[in-house]
Amino acid sequence: MAKKQSIKTQLAQNQKQQEQVSLQIDELQKRRRELKREAESLEHARQAELGQALLKKLDLTGQDIDEAFAAIQEMPLNQREG
Repeated sequence: MAKKQSIKTQLAQNQKQQEQVSLQIDELQKRRRELKREAESLEHARQAELGQALLKKLDLTGQDIDEAFAAIQEMPLNQREG
């Protein structure tokens, strides 16, 4: 016949399990934050690739882009919207 564990032993084991679960939760939350940062970084990279592809399709040169930004800078602030 198996010896029944004391209540004190059961409480100690329960507390240990709670602590282990808390540590697992902390690790999972940390991993979730890491994955979110990675997703943001990948999204920025994707947007950069799309921008490069668009510039290539439009066949714009660096000079065209510089001229466009220069023209925007010369516009009054109220006309820059949109």
